Amino acid sequence: LTPTDPAGEGPFFIHEDEVMNDAALMRYDMREGRPGVELQLNLRVLDSDGKCMKPISGVEVYTWHTDASGFYSGFNNQNPDQSYSGSIERTVENMERFCRGIQVTDSQGVVRFKQIGPLTEEAIRTRLEPLLKELGV
Repeated sequence: LTPTDPAGEGPFFIHEDEVMNDAALMRYDMREGRPGVELQLNLRVLDSDGKCMKPISGVEVYTWHTDASGFYSGFNNQNPDQSYSGSIERTVENMERFCRGIQVTDSQGVVRFKQIGPLTEEAIRTRLEPLLKELGV
């Protein structure tokens, strides 16, 4: 497994060193009472080496996305009506963590998250951010 390149982490990533209690993000339900349509997100991590597509267990999957109104947790001064321009800086004092979660892949390479929408196909492509990390690395 090649860990996600830090340069490709996407916008609004909160590095694990900034999270005071990582255990709080180890969760299935990421909604934290936010309004929106309940959605189930299932992700499967497969080994593409040799084209065998074998499931990979024990991979930490951290995912984050906007709430139904287009806001990311942990950041102030956002305008969801404008495209991300790279100008939003991390707001350390903002400890909100809605729509963020971590799970470890099971023996079938699967993680499951309960989240909120509506997430359109475009929003999934542009506002759902996964990060993969092999445990112990």
